[in-house]
Amino acid sequence: MQSLCPADYRQQPWKNGAGTTVELAVFPADAGLDSFDWRISRARVGAAGPFSAFPGIDRSLALLSGAGLRLTGDGFVPLTLKADGSVWRFTGETPVAAELINDDAVEDFNVMTRRGRFAHRVAHHALAAGETLPLASDGDAIRFVHCFAGRLNIDNEVLAAAESLLLAPTDGMVSLQAEADCRLFIVILIAQGIAQGDLA
Repeated sequence: MQSLCPADYRQQPWKNGAGTTVELAVFPADAGLDSFDWRISRARVGAAGPFSAFPGIDRSLALLSGAGLRLTGDGFVPLTLKADGSVWRFTGETPVAAELINDDAVEDFNVMTRRGRFAHRVAHHALAAGETLPLASDGDAIRFVHCFAGRLNIDNEVLAAAESLLLAPTDGMVSLQAEADCRLFIVILIAQGIAQGDLA
């Protein structure tokens, strides 16, 4: 079990150079944009523009704040992503252009996994103060919890807004309890064809 706070995160330029990402966690540690097996990040989007291309990568995108993003591109029906817990899955090869609603900057939550190495699932949860959510182990999966609003207690490990917890497969079941109304994302990272010993 590894707790992470903003001081642990890395600031990284976008692949297309148009902005900056806050990298919350990456595997292997210190991997670059062309060598990671999985990567979880946040980013502020302050202007319209294209997404970076990530061939061979599967992606999930959600909004943490802002009025929303209008997304257009090849191979999908245009959509508007809101900061309501919705998660959009797409491939890194998909050409995507983003437009801000009302020119209001947004902050996003982004999960990427390299196809054939890892797969992932992302779920949003909103917990009222005092509410508890069990988080079971999931085989050999890695679990990542990111609290982006409120305050969360995970087996006496307290997460404030913008803090995270990385759980190894051996950490077993944990209990998530909201110390104050909170919102969080849970990411499940499933290894594909990787020996358990290689995940340390």
